[in-house]
Amino acid sequence: MASKLRIKIGNVEFEYEGDAEFSHESIKDLFTHMEDLSNSAADTSAQPPADSLPSQNSESKSPSIHTASIAARLTAKSATDLALASAAHLQIVLGRDVFNRQELLDDMKTAPAFFKASMNNNHSKTIATLVGNQSFNQVSGTTYSLTVAKRSELEKFVVE
Repeated sequence: MASKLRIKIGNVEFEYEGDAEFSHESIKDLFTHMEDLSNSAADTSAQPPADSLPSQNSESKSPSIHTASIAARLTAKSATDLALASAAHLQIVLGRDVFNRQELLDDMKTAPAFFKASMNNNHSKTIATLVGNQSFNQVSGTTYSLTVAKRSELEKFVVE
């Protein structure tokens, strides 16, 4: 009797098709090993740099769209608009849970048509404004995330 087994945990995937039969115990052991692999893969894979573009694969949940494209869709005219576009890129496209102020600034710079040198000097004020108007959560000292409401609002600008 042919057996077919496919398991995916995080970025780790196992697929088997053949004549072997699997006992409940062997499947349980396989899950344990896959979970360990998934956890170790998550530990060793540092978050990609803010200036790297995500790869697009068939199982990607997020589209591959650049910060400049998001900013254009938002008709970004200010530092706060560009910061929101960058935050959307970091969280929605790249899949980050949080980002720090330097990652946000670096990502903003990847949209040269929108980035102005003055934004570099006023970055603290921009972030304070976004925390104050409840667009950003301050997770810790220099670590931030989009609020749930703002993330939902921005997701429509990211979908291609």
